[in-house]
Amino acid sequence: MVTWAKEISILHRLKFTARQHGLYCWVIYILLVMTVVIVDAPWLLAAESCSRVATIGHQDVLVDINSTQKGAGLRYYLEKDPVAKMYLDRYQEGNRIRWQNTAFGTLGSILIFTGLLTNRHSGNRDAMLVGGGAAMIINFLVAKTYKNANERNLVRAIEHYNQRNLPRIDFSPARQFAGGKGIMLNIGKEF
Repeated sequence: MVTWAKEISILHRLKFTARQHGLYCWVIYILLVMTVVIVDAPWLLAAESCSRVATIGHQDVLVDINSTQKGAGLRYYLEKDPVAKMYLDRYQEGNRIRWQNTAFGTLGSILIFTGLLTNRHSGNRDAMLVGGGAAMIINFLVAKTYKNANERNLVRAIEHYNQRNLPRIDFSPARQFAGGKGIMLNIGKEF
């Protein structure tokens, strides 16, 4: 196990100046924060998955039984209506991880790590660091936008079910996504 003293002595042996060391610390800190944000912090998502509740016939039903099949708690009811089932299937398909997002995030990470390993005096270093950071930010925004726009499919499924079937499904969080267009971050807090 490497201690901080050993790490500092290694940095001094490599003759890093305080300015270079500070830059590396900031870049590593930013990468760590972005990794937590992009991975969606599973310990933060647990509250989101468990807190989505729909009321069906005066009974509370969990909408998301687990984090991999969102909307699965409503499947029993929505299967009664073919149009609602179609929208639920679209919703669940839209929640899958896309290879494009994974590839773009990996590209951003590779650019940043390559920029960190490139010679400090190289002209490409700053371009790689900025390009990698921009790629990761764009990837995050696009993934969040798709995820939030996909919520409209769940809203449509519930609306179609409620038009022709009983008992009615009351899903309050669906109202916040009803008219959303554009880039969305879906930042919210519960107390």
